[in-house]
Amino acid sequence: GQDIMRNSPSKKLTVTITSTSSGLNLHLIGSKKYILRVNAGKLVFDKTVSQNEYEITDVKKSSTNETWHPVYGEKNTISNKYNELTLTLTNKANSKNTLNIVIRMYDEGMAFRYIFDRKFAAGFIMQEELTTFDFEADHEAWLTNRAQATYKKDKISSIDNGCERPLVIKQNESTYLA
Repeated sequence: GQDIMRNSPSKKLTVTITSTSSGLNLHLIGSKKYILRVNAGKLVFDKTVSQNEYEITDVKKSSTNETWHPVYGEKNTISNKYNELTLTLTNKANSKNTLNIVIRMYDEGMAFRYIFDRKFAAGFIMQEELTTFDFEADHEAWLTNRAQATYKKDKISSIDNGCERPLVIKQNESTYLA
Protein backbone atom coordinates (compact mmCIF):
# COMPACT_ATOMS: atom_id res chain seq x y z
CA GLY A 1 0.00 0.00 0.00
CA GLN A 2 0.86 3.63 -0.25
CA ASP A 3 2.38 5.52 2.69
CA ILE A 4 0.07 7.91 4.53
CA MET A 5 1.49 11.11 6.03
CA ARG A 6 0.23 13.71 8.50
CA ASN A 7 2.04 16.79 9.80
CA SER A 8 1.71 18.66 13.06
CA PRO A 9 0.04 22.10 12.74
CA SER A 10 3.34 23.97 12.25
CA LYS A 11 4.88 21.06 10.30
CA LYS A 12 7.53 20.56 13.01
CA LEU A 13 6.68 16.85 13.15
CA THR A 14 5.56 14.34 10.55
CA VAL A 15 4.20 10.83 10.95
CA THR A 16 4.38 8.41 8.04
CA ILE A 17 2.21 5.28 8.26
CA THR A 18 3.34 2.21 6.34
CA SER A 19 1.42 -1.06 6.14
CA THR A 20 3.81 -4.03 6.33
CA SER A 21 3.52 -7.80 6.70
CA SER A 22 3.96 -7.40 10.46
CA GLY A 23 1.33 -4.67 10.91
CA LEU A 24 1.34 -0.88 10.77
CA ASN A 25 4.50 1.13 11.29
CA LEU A 26 4.24 4.74 12.41
CA HIS A 27 7.48 6.64 11.74
CA LEU A 28 7.78 9.93 13.66
CA ILE A 29 10.17 12.47 12.14
CA GLY A 30 11.08 15.90 13.55
CA SER A 31 13.41 18.44 11.92
CA LYS A 32 14.18 15.81 9.26
CA LYS A 33 15.51 13.47 11.98
CA TYR A 34 14.16 10.08 13.00
CA ILE A 35 12.53 10.18 16.43
CA LEU A 36 10.62 6.94 16.84
CA ARG A 37 9.03 3.96 15.07
CA VAL A 38 5.86 2.47 16.50
CA ASN A 39 4.73 -0.97 15.38
CA ALA A 40 0.97 -0.72 15.93
CA GLY A 41 -2.01 -2.98 15.43
CA LYS A 42 -0.68 -6.19 16.95
CA LEU A 43 -3.41 -7.40 19.26
CA VAL A 44 -4.10 -10.74 20.94
CA PHE A 45 -7.77 -11.79 20.87
CA ASP A 46 -8.67 -15.06 22.57
CA LYS A 47 -5.00 -16.19 22.31
CA THR A 48 -4.81 -15.46 18.56
CA VAL A 49 -2.35 -12.76 17.49
CA SER A 50 -3.90 -10.31 15.04
CA GLN A 51 -1.14 -8.51 13.20
CA ASN A 52 -1.60 -8.28 9.46
CA GLU A 53 -5.21 -9.41 9.26
CA TYR A 54 -6.37 -5.87 8.52
CA GLU A 55 -6.12 -3.52 5.58
CA ILE A 56 -6.59 0.24 5.57
CA THR A 57 -9.99 0.87 3.99
CA ASP A 58 -10.58 4.51 4.90
CA VAL A 59 -8.50 7.55 5.84
CA LYS A 60 -10.02 10.68 7.36
CA LYS A 61 -8.15 13.88 8.15
CA SER A 62 -9.29 16.68 10.43
CA SER A 63 -7.80 19.59 12.35
CA THR A 64 -8.67 21.13 15.69
CA ASN A 65 -7.71 24.57 16.98
CA GLU A 66 -9.56 25.45 20.17
CA THR A 67 -8.92 26.81 23.61
CA TRP A 68 -10.43 25.82 26.91
CA HIS A 69 -10.44 27.36 30.34
CA PRO A 70 -9.51 25.18 33.31
CA VAL A 71 -11.29 25.63 36.62
CA TYR A 72 -7.96 25.96 38.41
CA GLY A 73 -4.27 25.74 37.55
CA GLU A 74 -1.37 27.90 36.51
CA LYS A 75 -2.84 28.94 33.16
CA ASN A 76 -6.16 30.62 32.43
CA THR A 77 -6.31 29.34 28.86
CA ILE A 78 -5.14 26.04 27.37
CA SER A 79 -4.57 25.71 23.63
CA ASN A 80 -5.69 22.45 22.01
CA LYS A 81 -4.31 22.46 18.48
CA TYR A 82 -3.65 19.30 16.46
CA ASN A 83 -4.06 17.57 13.12
CA GLU A 84 -5.84 14.22 13.30
CA LEU A 85 -5.74 11.16 11.10
CA THR A 86 -8.27 8.33 11.50
CA LEU A 87 -7.41 5.06 9.81
CA THR A 88 -10.19 2.50 9.43
CA LEU A 89 -8.77 -1.01 9.37
CA THR A 90 -11.00 -3.76 8.03
CA ASN A 91 -10.41 -7.44 8.68
CA LYS A 92 -9.37 -9.15 5.43
CA ALA A 93 -11.40 -12.28 6.25
CA ASN A 94 -14.52 -10.54 7.60
CA SER A 95 -15.30 -7.02 6.39
CA LYS A 96 -17.75 -6.50 9.28
CA ASN A 97 -14.83 -6.45 11.72
CA THR A 98 -13.27 -2.99 11.83
CA LEU A 99 -10.85 -1.17 14.03
CA ASN A 100 -9.89 2.52 13.96
CA ILE A 101 -6.51 3.93 14.84
CA VAL A 102 -6.71 7.65 15.61
CA ILE A 103 -3.42 9.55 15.43
CA ARG A 104 -3.12 13.13 16.66
CA MET A 105 -0.17 15.25 15.62
CA TYR A 106 0.63 18.12 17.97
CA ASP A 107 3.58 20.47 17.55
CA GLU A 108 4.91 18.96 20.80
CA GLY A 109 4.40 15.30 19.86
CA MET A 110 2.18 12.49 18.65
CA ALA A 111 -0.58 10.53 20.37
CA PHE A 112 -2.56 7.56 19.12
CA ARG A 113 -5.30 5.24 20.29
CA TYR A 114 -7.28 2.24 19.13
CA ILE A 115 -11.07 2.40 18.80
CA PHE A 116 -12.84 -0.94 18.40
CA ASP A 117 -16.09 -1.48 16.56
CA ARG A 118 -18.63 -2.25 19.30
CA LYS A 119 -20.14 -5.25 17.51
CA PHE A 120 -16.73 -6.72 16.74
CA ALA A 121 -15.32 -6.19 20.21
CA ALA A 122 -18.36 -7.79 21.87
CA GLY A 123 -17.41 -11.17 20.40
CA PHE A 124 -13.78 -11.25 21.56
CA ILE A 125 -11.64 -10.96 24.63
CA MET A 126 -8.55 -8.86 24.05
CA GLN A 127 -5.79 -10.45 26.12
CA GLU A 128 -2.81 -8.34 25.06
CA GLU A 129 -1.88 -5.28 23.09
CA LEU A 130 1.56 -5.79 21.53
CA THR A 131 2.38 -2.30 20.30
CA THR A 132 6.15 -1.78 20.27
CA PHE A 133 8.21 1.40 20.33
CA ASP A 134 11.55 1.15 18.54
CA PHE A 135 14.32 3.61 19.33
CA GLU A 136 17.60 4.04 17.44
CA ALA A 137 19.63 3.89 20.68
CA ASP A 138 19.45 2.78 24.32
CA HIS A 139 18.36 6.17 25.70
CA GLU A 140 18.21 7.30 29.30
CA ALA A 141 14.81 7.09 30.92
CA TRP A 142 13.21 8.01 34.22
CA LEU A 143 11.25 4.99 35.37
CA THR A 144 9.64 3.18 38.25
CA ASN A 145 7.91 -0.17 38.49
CA ARG A 146 4.92 0.90 40.60
CA ALA A 147 2.68 3.90 41.21
CA GLN A 148 3.78 6.49 43.76
CA ALA A 149 7.33 5.06 43.84
CA THR A 150 10.56 6.98 43.43
CA TYR A 151 11.72 7.38 39.84
CA LYS A 152 15.26 6.41 38.90
CA LYS A 153 17.32 7.29 35.85
CA ASP A 154 18.39 4.26 33.83
CA LYS A 155 18.66 2.97 30.26
CA ILE A 156 15.61 1.72 28.32
CA SER A 157 17.24 -1.72 28.15
CA SER A 158 16.97 -2.03 31.95
CA ILE A 159 13.16 -2.29 31.71
CA ASP A 160 12.36 -5.97 32.09
CA ASN A 161 8.82 -6.40 33.39
CA GLY A 162 7.21 -3.16 32.29
CA CYS A 163 7.11 0.11 34.14
CA GLU A 164 4.65 2.60 35.53
CA ARG A 165 3.46 5.58 33.51
CA PRO A 166 4.65 8.08 32.62
CA LEU A 167 7.88 6.74 31.22
CA VAL A 168 10.01 9.74 30.25
CA ILE A 169 12.83 9.12 27.77
CA LYS A 170 15.61 11.58 26.94
CA GLN A 171 16.46 11.12 23.27
CA ASN A 172 18.84 14.10 23.10
CA GLU A 173 19.28 17.52 24.71
CA SER A 174 16.14 18.91 23.07
CA THR A 175 13.89 15.86 22.61
CA TYR A 176 12.06 14.06 25.39
CA LEU A 177 9.46 11.32 24.85
CA ALA A 178 6.73 10.35 27.32
